[in-house]
Order: sequence, then C-alpha cells, then structure tokens
Amino acid sequence: MEFTLFVILYLMLTIAWLFSVLFILFMTYGILAVKVPYVPVSQKIVDATRTTIPLKSGDVLYDLGSGDGRVIAALAEDCPTARAIGVEKAPLPYFLSLFRFWKKPLSNTKVLFKDFSKVSLADATHVYMYLFPEVVESLLPKLNKDLRPGTIVVSCDFPFKSKEFERTVEIGKGYNKHTLYLYTF
Repeated sequence: MEFTLFVILYLMLTIAWLFSVLFILFMTYGILAVKVPYVPVSQKIVDATRTTIPLKSGDVLYDLGSGDGRVIAALAEDCPTARAIGVEKAPLPYFLSLFRFWKKPLSNTKVLFKDFSKVSLADATHVYMYLFPEVVESLLPKLNKDLRPGTIVVSCDFPFKSKEFERTVEIGKGYNKHTLYLYTF
C-alpha cells in the first residue's frame, strides 16, 4: 500500500515537473520568437481604450500583438457592426484568445496566428498596439505604407520616436500609470 502511494506521488510530481518545464520552454520560445513577452492588459487600460477608440459601424480595428484578445473582445462588444482583428504570433496568448472566443463567441472578431509585419492593414480604420519601443518604431514604415489617410493609431505606453502624437490619455497614477498615444495617419 505504501509503495503504491509512493509510486503515485512520484508519477504526479514527475508529470507536474514536466508540465512546468514545457510551460517555461513554451514561454521562452514565445518571448524569443516575438521579441515581446506576453503581458495581459489591465482592465483600466481596456476601459480607457474603449473610450479612446469608439468604433462605429463598418470600422475595422487591428490589435497588433493582441495577446489573449481582451482589447478586441471589449471593442467588438461595444460595436457589433464593426470588425475587430487580433494579430498574434506567440503560441500561448494566441491559444488563450482562441479559448476566450470559444467561451464567448463574437461574430465580428477574428484572431490571426501571424507575424503582424506580414499582415496587410489596408482596410484598417483603427490600429491598437501595446509593444516594446523598438517594435513600435520598426512598425512606422509599414503603417505609413499600409494605412489609409485618416486611420487612427493608438499605442499604449510607448510612442513613436519619429512621429508626433496628436494627444495622450493618462491612465492611473504612480506605478500603475499608463499612457495611450493617439496618432492620425
């Protein structure tokens, strides 16, 4: 009896250890491949984004590096006649977003498992991103090429260095302070 309990405990610990190692490898691959770690957006940022990007019927929002899809979910709920498209190339957040939309389907959302530098943004009316500064800056030529005049771009926390923003929206205070930078292309 004691031997059986020992074997069961040993197997459980081994399986837990294997899952931990696989999770760490999965996360490390995601960070190395994407160059941006998965950081879930706070509800305060989602709420501020909702008021900053009021979608209208026919609008098309792209969330570049959409993570678990919470931004596109919120904006798609606000305007069911607009489309919200998430673009994510890290496996873990991509699968989290698929789970989110499996649990609560929204017909006007889509999540692409792609590198956003390879996705055409020609139909975008709005673009949202929460990316590292060097990634934000590297996107500027693509945005200038792909976006139609009048497209609204919102970058959370990291502005373009070589493009002036139109306005900012401050969220929170102190350590929890965030800034949305708004641009019109």
